[in-house]
Amino acid sequence: MNSFKRWIYGLFTVLLVSHCQPKISTLKEAYSWLNDPKNMLISSKENGLFLIDVKLLPSQFLALQEIENQHLSKSEFGLIHEKYKNSLTFIMIIKSKKNIDFDLTQININSVAQLKARVQNLNFEIKNQIRLKNNDKEPIQLSPVIVSVENLYNISQSKTINIVFENIVKNNNQIILEWDDTIFDTGINSFKFNLQGLKNFPEIS
Repeated sequence: MNSFKRWIYGLFTVLLVSHCQPKISTLKEAYSWLNDPKNMLISSKENGLFLIDVKLLPSQFLALQEIENQHLSKSEFGLIHEKYKNSLTFIMIIKSKKNIDFDLTQININSVAQLKARVQNLNFEIKNQIRLKNNDKEPIQLSPVIVSVENLYNISQSKTINIVFENIVKNNNQIILEWDDTIFDTGINSFKFNLQGLKNFPEIS
């Protein structure tokens, strides 16, 4: 193959890859992509009375979410995205395996004192129970900088927990989010993620 043919072949390959690269333009499309299990950013577990779903949110997703929620211009995407590039953000959703008509925090609670203690632990103690691991020969464990429970004091059949780790070097293919739960007494819960899923997130158009 002469140099001109190689140049044409290379140009065709670049154009083909560019054409095939998926693109999204709305938060709704981003949610649809994120919720597809084949994209490797969802990990689920059944434990006792509970179902626990954890999602790893791409930095582009978080930037697009901020733009839409705050009605900002997409021209600001690059600047906003920069804020999230060196962190890892997860959302953990805890649900009952059975249909319930009361708040999730009341499961297996027998007194007001127990309920107060559980709410207190969801507010403050849960941060000390969550850590991030990788699969190196000498695994490191990182504690989150932010753990917040959405609408903790509202009656809800599920609870959503936002978890943020900062200053993360994303060199490993696989990471493990571990929750040593003494609040709902589900024990140690491990959620594995492939970081390739972050790299595969579609281009924002």
